[in-house]
Amino acid sequence: KRARVSRRRGSRDGGPRVDAKPDDAIARDGGRRAAVAMAVVTITLVAAAFCLSGSALTVLNKQIMGFFPAPNAVLFAQNAVTLVLLAFGKSVLSLQIEPVRRHKAKRWFALVLLFYAMLASSMLALKFVTATTLIVQRNLGTVTIAIADYFCLGTVQTKPRILAILGMCVGSLVYASGDLDAASNFDFTGYAWLAVNVAATTAYQIKVKSLVNELDMNSWTMAYYNNLLSLPVCAIVGFAQRENETLQKFMASGATKSQCVALFVSCTLGFCLSVSAFQLNRLITPTSITILNNTNKFALIFFTAYFMDYSTLSESTVAGAAIVMICAAHYSFAGTKK
Repeated sequence: KRARVSRRRGSRDGGPRVDAKPDDAIARDGGRRAAVAMAVVTITLVAAAFCLSGSALTVLNKQIMGFFPAPNAVLFAQNAVTLVLLAFGKSVLSLQIEPVRRHKAKRWFALVLLFYAMLASSMLALKFVTATTLIVQRNLGTVTIAIADYFCLGTVQTKPRILAILGMCVGSLVYASGDLDAASNFDFTGYAWLAVNVAATTAYQIKVKSLVNELDMNSWTMAYYNNLLSLPVCAIVGFAQRENETLQKFMASGATKSQCVALFVSCTLGFCLSVSAFQLNRLITPTSITILNNTNKFALIFFTAYFMDYSTLSESTVAGAAIVMICAAHYSFAGTKK
């Protein structure tokens, strides 16, 4: 108080008038800055984990399908390892994971079926198409999600977004025509599984928006529910498709050290992707997640095309991929209106 009085008197004497900031206001400003800085660091780390694990898992799953074509067995292993890591985190790191509750499990199981369909169709598509094709064509999910948003959630798209959606459709057709010409053993089965993947992804994104807020579970609990309830689905479908015989042949032939490492790393990446995806849904908006996804896909397409899928590159596929990704980025930055 004395400092304020002396400074005001000084201003009357011709000196500059300066109001001293109270100590409690300075403390509040410092606390706010620290909280903002911590939030930025947290979002950056989670986003980096999401991008790196998603990109690496897509590339690695393509390699695994080459020497072990049993998608349900791979998904079962990835889900099981995720559960083990979550249990370890709960006991050692005191992670807050809710026990399974019947009423929540019933509500969540529909989402689990969509989650399984999304992952399994992606794995099955990778048996027939390149990783680059999977990445490009999955952007059609943005189109179907926009349509579902309109009919289910009442989201009206702006004109820039509608133009971007049409551009993505054109780019996907250009890429598919180029892929048809470039691939000597083109199989429409891969594109059929891609269509299933787009449909499952659309339904999953619409369903998860409502359940995440309705059931009020943290990201660790959601990952726990997803992976635990997926295990019986993977096992039943895997046995129905006789993947146990594929597993026996794989073990009898003697898996190499590099193949075992690839399987283990894919399981670890599955854990990182599962947890970081749910955490991002709580930290940032869906539009921000879309921007993050599309930015990440530019680097992933370049990596897979240059190091893995260069044999299928052509002018049409490059042009189609460029159109899709540019339109997807434009869609991300264009706003929506209710």
